[in-house]
Amino acid sequence: MVVGGWNPQFGKSRISGVVAGERRYKVTCRLPPYYEGGKMAVTTFCAPILPGKTEAWKAAVQEILGTRKTEYDESRRRLGIRREVASLQPTPAGDWVVVYLEADDPDTVLSRILSSDIPFDRWFAATILTGAHGITGPQVPPPNEVFVDWRA
Repeated sequence: MVVGGWNPQFGKSRISGVVAGERRYKVTCRLPPYYEGGKMAVTTFCAPILPGKTEAWKAAVQEILGTRKTEYDESRRRLGIRREVASLQPTPAGDWVVVYLEADDPDTVLSRILSSDIPFDRWFAATILTGAHGITGPQVPPPNEVFVDWRA
């Protein structure tokens, strides 16, 4: 949500009003079209990194953010992903990746990548999902159960 600024995708928000020397604001803003009632389909999951594959995972992420950035952006748009956060979490039992996804249908994203014929998706599946995590088609993480979802 943009307040008091301009976002060409969602339109301009307005802030106005001064009453008796005090500033009182009326805020008008438009939510992005993918929000319905202020809610977005979200999922989180974690995936262990196979032993000895952390550096390969980091290198692949750098490639995604560098030379493959355009392909990555196109892939995420095509999959209906609005936001993707992947965090590396070291643990005594090995390294894990914690993933947060906002998407049209987040519980199907991994299986759709694994079954895709698009070159970037095939590379991502082979390098990240299977190569670093050992995830293959029938082994995608099942949908999780949310216990806490607090908002201000």
